[in-house]
Formats: sequence, structure tokens, C-alpha cells
Amino acid sequence: MGNSVGRHQLNRNIFSGSITAAMGIVLSIISYPIYLHFLGASLYGLWVILSVVITFSAIGGLGIDDAIVKYVAQEYGKNNKENILKYISTSINFLIICGIFLVIILICITDIIRGCLNLAVQYSGLFLAIFPFIAVLSVFIFIVNLINSVLKGLGRFDQASYILLSGRAFALLISILFFINGYRIWGLYWGQLLSFVFVLIVSAVFIHREIGRFYNPWKFELKSLWILIKFGGTLTVSKVISMLLVPFVKIVIVRYIGLSDVAYFEIAHKIVLQIRSLFERGISAIMPEISRLTTAAHDQEKEISRIIFKAYKLILFLGLPTFILLIFAGDIIIKPWLATEYNVAISTTFKIIAIGFTLNLLIIPIYYHFMALGKVKYCFYNHLVQAVLNFGLISLLLLTNIIDYYLFVVSFAVSVGVSALVLLILYCKNVGALFKHNGRFAGQKFGR
Repeated sequence: MGNSVGRHQLNRNIFSGSITAAMGIVLSIISYPIYLHFLGASLYGLWVILSVVITFSAIGGLGIDDAIVKYVAQEYGKNNKENILKYISTSINFLIICGIFLVIILICITDIIRGCLNLAVQYSGLFLAIFPFIAVLSVFIFIVNLINSVLKGLGRFDQASYILLSGRAFALLISILFFINGYRIWGLYWGQLLSFVFVLIVSAVFIHREIGRFYNPWKFELKSLWILIKFGGTLTVSKVISMLLVPFVKIVIVRYIGLSDVAYFEIAHKIVLQIRSLFERGISAIMPEISRLTTAAHDQEKEISRIIFKAYKLILFLGLPTFILLIFAGDIIIKPWLATEYNVAISTTFKIIAIGFTLNLLIIPIYYHFMALGKVKYCFYNHLVQAVLNFGLISLLLLTNIIDYYLFVVSFAVSVGVSALVLLILYCKNVGALFKHNGRFAGQKFGR
């Protein structure tokens, strides 16, 4: 009976991930032409670079938002609400402390960052004005993401996904209202801030309905913090290294090419990620489910094997054909979508990046299986190969004085594809044949 209920919820989680990803694509279809219309490519490019700060700030969370999913899932499987309270309270208190220090550091180095970006004079002053607010927003976002991750740990990926989707829609609506009133890039800022306030409130209400009180500002346990950091630490190092991937590409494009081009890269990259999320968000729901199953008193290898096998059917029969079709049909879709805001660089960039992510699709179930088993070092290897290869290829281009936007994009796509093959090899070596559907498949080599 328990397995039946668990399977039903897992199916809902996977379905919700795919549905919210599809709706996310719809929001992107609506939002990017609006952003380009009200801001123009250069000003939107400035926002893209400011958003890199949010990506960097996520490092300050030390991977705790990922770790909380695993450990809340385990404690929830044991019905141990006291330990859940301990993990959540410790995490939030720790992130608040780290966030304060992070904001201070970012504000102190604002001018240094501006200088490194080599911004044109007309954008330099605006960057200095908005940057401190972006620093505060970035810290607030990773605290909100932690709260939302608690819902995932409670097995409610569906609720967490729908809340985040609603937050995106709310952000777009608020931004449009500010655009109409002449706020331009500040409209994006207020849209983001108010949407995450919304996500925080709604996520907290749903968590409280599930387990009651979940946060005590006076509760802080070093042992719980160490467990979370030990798991999340490897992921944090991965995130640090990942700064040599997308953020590095954006910074290089801004410094050597221009703000407009980084806007084109951002739009193409985000479209590919949105399409990929159609499959990833649903499949990511296997992580807390496998974590829960590994704590079960009886043998659950067959159930875990069934989950992985199901995830791969989704990738092979839907994911790969979708990406292959999009590679050939990119122009047909993007040109009429952006209409007067269209630039050929967007569709060309889309095709190049989509090729790399076609290979990357194959490792989605692998990645979350490793995460669920606590074998995050293999996920780290994936990020390491991705980042080092990207940094090396682009650095080689710069050292040989080859400044070419499309070669930067190709370097990025190659790095994404090669790193996927590396993780696939590691999985086959450590877990067994990918489609071997039997009781020895899921976790026996790793142990419990």
C-alpha cells in the first residue's frame, strides 16, 4: 500500500515538473519579446550581467538547498519531525549569517567588478546604482530557494514546482507594470523581488500545512550543519567551478564583444534550458524518492531500478527526438516568435547550444541517482570537466587573439556535451548497464 501511494505521488511530481516546465516555456515566449521591446538588447544585456551576481551568490549557500532535499526526505520517511525542524532551522539561520557577510563583501567590491566588465560610460553609472540592490536580492533568493526545497524534501515536488511557476508569472506581470510606468531595468528588479516574496510566503504556508512549525530562530545545531555542508560542500565546489561555464562565457562576451551579444546568448541559452527542463524537472523528483527508499527497512533495489528505467524511457522516446527536431527547426520557431526584435545571432546560438545539450539529456537520470545515493563526487566530476574544458577552450581563443562570438558559444556547447559523456562512462562503470532492469541495478555497488 505504501509503495502504491509513493508511486502515485512520484507520478504526480514527475507530471508537475513537465507541466511547469512547459508553462515556463510559454512564459519565456511571452517575456523575452517584452524585455527586448521595453529595454532593448543592450540594457537587457546589462540585466543579464547583473544576474550573474545572483549566480555567484548561490555559492554562499554552500549547497545547503540541495542537501536539505535529501535529509528532509530521509527524516520525513522516518516521520521524525524534530530532526526536520533541526535541519531547516539550522540551514536558515546559517544562510542569514552568511548572507549578511556576502552583501557587505559584494558592496565593497562593486567598483572593481564594474571595471572588470569594461562597460560603456552610459551603462556604468546605472550598474553602480543598482548593484547593491542586486546583492541583497541575490541573498534573499537563495534563502527562498532553501524554503522551496523543503517542500521537495517532503515529497511535494508538485507543490514546489507550481509555486515557482506562479512566482515567475507574478514577476513578469509586476515587471510589465513597472515598464509601462517608465522604470525600465528597475522594473525587472522589482518584479524579481516581489515574486520571491510571494514564493517565500506560499512555500511556508504549504510546509506548515504538511508538518506544522518548521522554523525556530533559536535552534542551531553544528552537527546538523556539518551533515548538510558535508553533502552540499561538494556541490558548492561544483558551483564554484561552474562559474567557469555560463558566467565566464557571459563575462567574456560582455568584455570583448558587447552587451547586445550577451543578451542574444542569454535568450538562446535560456530557451534551450527551458526545453531541457521539460524532462529534467520531472525526473529530478526521483532524488527524494530514491533517498526515501534507501532508508526503508526492506529491500528496495527493484523499486529504485523501476524508477530509473522509467526516467530513461522519457529521455529516449521524447527528449532526444524533441532536441533533434529543434536543432533543425530553430529558425522556423524563433524568427516569427521574436518578430521585429529577432536577430540571426539568437537562432544560430540556439542551434549550437542545443547540440551540446542533446548529449546532456542522457545524464539527467544519472545525475539525480548519484545525488540520491549521496555520491555527489560523480556530479562534481561532471561540473569539473564542463568548466575546465570551457575555460581552457575560451582562454586558448583569447590567448591567440581570436575574438569571435560564435567560437565562444561553440566552446561552451562542446564542454557541455563532452562532460555528459564523462558522467555516462562513470555511471556505467560504477552502477552497471544503463537499462539492466533487475534487482541488482540501483544501489548494490554503492551500499547503503
